[in-house]
Parts: sequence; structure tokens; C-alpha cells
Amino acid sequence: MSTLLYYLKQLFPLMYRTRYWDASHQLHFCVWRQWLGRCYSVDDVVVVYDAEMERRCIAAIERGEYQTLDEVLGELRAKVNAEKGQP
Repeated sequence: MSTLLYYLKQLFPLMYRTRYWDASHQLHFCVWRQWLGRCYSVDDVVVVYDAEMERRCIAAIERGEYQTLDEVLGELRAKVNAEKGQP
């Protein structure tokens, strides 16, 4: 029964996603479509982790310099409204 389902699934162009580590210890995120047993439209992205950037972000949060997206958007809205002369 599982073999029959496998062959039925091959008739439709389905999307698959996976993540894996390669031999050089890099994390990959891959998305592809498969139809009739053939892969096409393969997007393989290497996920880069930057420990230094994480350390700087944590330090900025501790110092109070970090702003959320809502805070930044609020400041931008206030600036635009001030330029238009609106309260």
C-alpha cells in the first residue's frame, strides 16, 4: 500500500523542505520540487551563524540601545507626521 501511495504522489509536483549539515559543518536549508521522480527548482541556502553579531546584539540589549520594530516604526511615524505638520 505504501508503494502505491509513493507512486501516486509522484504524479503531482510536490514541494519538499529539509535541513542538513554538510561535511564542513555548515547548516543548509533546502527547498525543492519533485515531479515524476525528478527534482527541479532546487534552492539550497547556507545558514550562517555569526557569534560576534549575537554577542553585540546581546550587549546592546543590556545597555538599552536595542529597539524593537514597533519602537522604530513609531519614531518614523512621528518624524513623518512632524514633517507634514500633523500631531
